[in-house]
Amino acid sequence: MKNIDCTDIVLIGDRKNSKNVIIWFHGYGANNWDMEPVMEMLNMVCNNSFFILLPNAPVVNGKRSWYPLPNTNHDNVIVEDYDGLISTHEKVKKFITEFKDNNPNLFDKKKIIFGGFSQGGALALSLHLASNIPSLGGISIAGYMPCANHFEHIDMSDKKIFLAHGEKDLTISIDTHHKTLRFLKQKNVDVSEFTSIFGHTMTKEVIMKTSYWLKNYCGSL
Repeated sequence: MKNIDCTDIVLIGDRKNSKNVIIWFHGYGANNWDMEPVMEMLNMVCNNSFFILLPNAPVVNGKRSWYPLPNTNHDNVIVEDYDGLISTHEKVKKFITEFKDNNPNLFDKKKIIFGGFSQGGALALSLHLASNIPSLGGISIAGYMPCANHFEHIDMSDKKIFLAHGEKDLTISIDTHHKTLRFLKQKNVDVSEFTSIFGHTMTKEVIMKTSYWLKNYCGSL
């Protein structure tokens, strides 16, 4: 899979006066501009306290994808590509390093929060919980924990996560969300959760609930 292009990025907020940095990953088949209006609104209700980076996933087989999608084997068992996910972790790390090199003072006192929607939310979860990239928290909207069985050995007790999921989500089911929630609780992750009657989308209510979590977690914004 190709590297993440450090120049193909949407930037939101005041890089100088913001308190922390959110790196937000879009969903499979979408692009970073799809998330721009939502992130503008989120930052607005957070008093523009964040500098938000929206990278673009590489194009794979005609669609933007952060990591190889799960598939089903001949026994009808879902198989995930752990090596592909870890490769993406390294690409995100390289992307952050390149961005820091081009913006040397940006991350002096600011910490990173990983967030995303759908496949991007899954990536954000795995980055905060299981990568070696330092991060303050993780936000997953309509996502899931990818390759969870490969991360059973990792201590996640100091991690903080916000999850939101629609009970009518037909793309990533609410059952998948519940499975992720059970895994996180077993790992003693500090999880805040919001579910309601909506589909595979990020509603205004989800934006507000996300902002409340950010305000409570990051302090006065």
